[in-house]
Amino acid sequence: AAADAACRFLWDLRRAGLSADRDYTGRTLGNQLKQADRLGARWAVVLGESEIAEESATVKEMSTGQQIKVPFRELVAHLSSRERSAVSSWFSAES
Repeated sequence: AAADAACRFLWDLRRAGLSADRDYTGRTLGNQLKQADRLGARWAVVLGESEIAEESATVKEMSTGQQIKVPFRELVAHLSSRERSAVSSWFSAES
């Protein structure tokens, strides 16, 4: 379920003109976040089973480590409202 949600949000963000990617290798969450940081992602969006149940994603600002919960229905608008040219997102889907 989390991987399906990640794919759906990737598509939505890319349609909105934002750069977004996700892990396809099955790394641990910690290793996914390290990879996102290495790739220069400004934001990491964590979608696990608890986020699916709550219908909200955990959005982590990579430079500060600050995390907030964002309802699914507001996720694209939330990330789009940031500086467009500098936004890149990394989706971490935990199973």
